[in-house]
Amino acid sequence: MRELKAQHMALFISGIRERIAAVWDELSLSTPERRHAFPAFFHDLDDTGSGVGVAPTDQILAEHEGYEHVARSELERKAPLLRMVGKYRALLEEGLELERAAADKDRLKGKRGRPGALLEEEKTRKRLKTLKPKVSRAAR
Repeated sequence: MRELKAQHMALFISGIRERIAAVWDELSLSTPERRHAFPAFFHDLDDTGSGVGVAPTDQILAEHEGYEHVARSELERKAPLLRMVGKYRALLEEGLELERAAADKDRLKGKRGRPGALLEEEKTRKRLKTLKPKVSRAAR
């Protein structure tokens, strides 16, 4: 069993690296922040024995597993704030869509127009106007 583990150590480590990268994506960390947080992530693994990179060992696997736990804890701790940021981004995107639609002068005429479109736009504007400050204050 240990021989099999040693043979596939690079595979185990790369799987953990994928999970760490997914957590980093959820945390919206930049590459410099990622490098600072866990430099060992960026070391190349030498799974062929060619001498290029770092040989995958139990110690490196343990480091990666430990950091994965730390990163997940950080994600859990920041989850409420990240949800608020996501809501705020969604509101900003909705506002941009509304502005793009409002720039189309023919949106209320002819085939493209639909009954109640102007009223719907006004309701959306009002909702965005009230929700943006609320979400912004809650995130602070």
